[in-house]
Amino acid sequence: MFLHGFPKSDKANITQDEKKVLQFAGKVFLELSAEASSKALQSGVLLEVRCEQDH
Repeated sequence: MFLHGFPKSDKANITQDEKKVLQFAGKVFLELSAEASSKALQSGVLLEVRCEQDH
């Protein structure tokens, strides 16, 4: 699950405040049931990110 993405050329790192918010959001998202996650995806609250590059 990605909570926040940014180019390292734009920003060196997240702030301590951002870290706290992202940790809280991650905890909330990880506690979602499969049904709640599915509903969040269907309603657009969560977005699926697909990476199909070969490495």
